[in-house]
Amino acid sequence: MHSRRGQFEQDRRRQTMLTARGWRVLRVTWAQLVDEPRWFVRELRQALSLPA
Repeated sequence: MHSRRGQFEQDRRRQTMLTARGWRVLRVTWAQLVDEPRWFVRELRQALSLPA
């Protein structure tokens, strides 16, 4: 969660700019990276269309 509305707005602006330039944005939390690394790797491979 963002502590301020401005941070939220800035994140959305940054994501929109990256998407408009052809980047794919995957949003994950620190907890997901630390607590569910296998899930994250599986999802990242799927996003990149890499074999398991």
